[in-house]
Amino acid sequence: MSVKDHSFARDLAGSAPSGVEPSRREGLSTAFFDCHGLTETGRDRRVNQDDFLLAPLEPGLPGPACLFAVADGIGGGPAGDRASGLAVRALREFMWRTRADSDLGRFVDPGDLLRKAVLHGHDEILYDVAANPDLSGMGSTLTAALVAGPDLWLAHAGDSRCYLLRGSRLGRLTLDHIVAERLVEEGILSSDAARQSAWGRTLWNHLGKTSEPMAPEISRARLEPGDALLLTTDGITDSLGDHDLEELCLEQGSAQSMATEILRAAKETGGRDDMTLVLARFVPPAGFASEDGEGRSASSESVLQRMTGGAFPP
Repeated sequence: MSVKDHSFARDLAGSAPSGVEPSRREGLSTAFFDCHGLTETGRDRRVNQDDFLLAPLEPGLPGPACLFAVADGIGGGPAGDRASGLAVRALREFMWRTRADSDLGRFVDPGDLLRKAVLHGHDEILYDVAANPDLSGMGSTLTAALVAGPDLWLAHAGDSRCYLLRGSRLGRLTLDHIVAERLVEEGILSSDAARQSAWGRTLWNHLGKTSEPMAPEISRARLEPGDALLLTTDGITDSLGDHDLEELCLEQGSAQSMATEILRAAKETGGRDDMTLVLARFVPPAGFASEDGEGRSASSESVLQRMTGGAFPP
């Protein structure tokens, strides 16, 4: 099974774009991002159809910013790896092209910018299919987080997930865009029936051709010191329940060591599908020690309060 990983630490107190004051709210002037991403091919897969992104973005937003994402090529469709790669690359390139606009932070809502970036990825997949008809049916999930100062915006389409760890509680910030879950919400199916339903793996919202217009969910929240953000594809969450993830996220260590342990646990309890995660921590400098034992500021990313019936920890 092939493994790909990447990490970086980002000083949130770093130099801001010319004419923009660096954020000093909520202790962010003394905090860092400590981030790590991992993906591994599932044992039942010949090609890894997942992808992920860790990207610092500056200038162009009010202070240093970071972009995180996970994507999962639609199972059963052709070229799922191509679709997830297109989704992530289009997201990064769209944000990268617009970051240098000096008016961006003042006049454009970052959440709307993120929504347009996701729709751009959706269009890129459709254009690729139009040029290559043998790729018909290609699609991808995408869950992306944009963090600027203490603010976070989340864009979501599909059944990849975003979680927030606050204190000792892990709360899910996204709902899976699965037909069976929608039928439960509408009172058509019971929860038990949904688990057995043929619609249990069918997505109603994702990048690429769907039966209804693609509409990324956009949410916003504020960072707090001590928060951690976890983005995963379903290869992780099919193997590990929310309680399992919560216990693993409570372990002390760097983002790299925590992400590696989550992937190891997912492999031991399942590992059939491709497994991808991004873990980002936000803590005051005194709260983090690097793996070589030297003190280092680490900051998680944060997190976005999705209004999902109190799923967000108080």
